[in-house]
Amino acid sequence: MADWMKSVICLLALTSMAWAQPTLAGLRRMAVDNALQKPAYYLKAAAKARPIFLKQGGLVEVPGDVPTIILPDLHAQRAYLVTALSQKIEGKTALDLLQQGKLNVLCLGDAMHSEQRGQTRWMQAERDYLEGRKSPSLEAEIAESLGLMVMIFELKSSYPGRFFFVRGNHEDVDPQQPYFKFTRVGESNLVRAWISKTWGEPFLHEWAATEGSLPLMASGGSFVGSHAPPERELTLETIKNRTALAFRTLCWSDNTQWVAGGPQEKAFLSNCQRFQVTARRPWVCGHRKVTEGLFRDQVGGKIIQINPIEGWVMIVAPPKGRPFESRKAVRALSGAGG
Repeated sequence: MADWMKSVICLLALTSMAWAQPTLAGLRRMAVDNALQKPAYYLKAAAKARPIFLKQGGLVEVPGDVPTIILPDLHAQRAYLVTALSQKIEGKTALDLLQQGKLNVLCLGDAMHSEQRGQTRWMQAERDYLEGRKSPSLEAEIAESLGLMVMIFELKSSYPGRFFFVRGNHEDVDPQQPYFKFTRVGESNLVRAWISKTWGEPFLHEWAATEGSLPLMASGGSFVGSHAPPERELTLETIKNRTALAFRTLCWSDNTQWVAGGPQEKAFLSNCQRFQVTARRPWVCGHRKVTEGLFRDQVGGKIIQINPIEGWVMIVAPPKGRPFESRKAVRALSGAGG
């Protein structure tokens, strides 16, 4: 057994108690810590959260008794999450309300990979990989991405019934369909190769298993949410069981290319009937960039998409029984540094 695997077992044995309750100060420290930690640090966090994800299933029910903050693609921006949790709602921070059970938080996936913000770093990481040398650029990318996942896992472990994270297409460390955007090798292939070489296949498999435990869809009092809006018909069972088809459909679709009345829109509308989606209870998503304004309104208001090119946004979705009004619900984050 590898030494780091032994360390994980020891850490888990010594920390049978739950995570200490997160504080904004502690989360801020985590957000600025750019050091790459030992593999046991990341696996410890994943191991505590994974049983919760597995128990809750592929379709999670977000309690409708309180409002829900919904965040789009974070892409390794730890400060984005901290800024959202620092927002004041009726005089209290979102984290205070979360801790008191007066607020839910839902992240719509894609915590991994810095994307455009790290374009230069990705290109340098590819050069390092092709030339067979150590890559501080790739290590910095992994420290940010996995560091954000640790924050998410800690929040999930602390508030399992109030904090939620649905899987995005970037939560795929051992992908069947690699991700290419800024490199010929592929960003996900660079991460997989580094992890496999540096920390070994056991880490890769454990992390991939945790990603596979993540839910694909959330159903709340005034919304349904997933990383991307589905362009193929899905059944409740395929989502609950996290099938490959459900993952592909809820994490990879491109609604910006849909044609009004076309097959993708028809499939989406069929899903709307199945999951009781209306313009007053829309399907909220991230994934594709919003090029104008804070959100994209599509299919008669049944899709509300947040993922702006610049700046940080969040949705404050009302509790059950109150209609979702997008122009009130979608907000720019105050104090955002995006």
